Amino acid sequence: MFVGTPEFMSPEQCAGGEIEVGPASDLYSLGALGYYLLTGRSPFAGRSATQMLAAHLYETPKSLLEQAAVPSALAAVIAQCLAKSPDDRFVDAGAVAAALEASIRAA
Repeated sequence: MFVGTPEFMSPEQCAGGEIEVGPASDLYSLGALGYYLLTGRSPFAGRSATQMLAAHLYETPKSLLEQAAVPSALAAVIAQCLAKSPDDRFVDAGAVAAALEASIRAA
């Protein structure tokens, strides 16, 4: 059983219980929401729910830099949130906030 909105589910959620879901899952979903807010479309828009689940597991979304006029530092924050492996994402929401603040200063 899957619980969540396919557009914003983390790879861990899409794996259907095969991978432990933890706080890093929320950071992935935050990245997917940020991608949506910046582009007007979810990272894997235009697909069926099943195709989206598979894409979250195995595909890298198109770079934000190809999709919208955003600073590269902000695109990097969103990309790190959308890392497939929880270990490659930020350690917590505070680290995301610090990176977002740094991206504002870099712009």
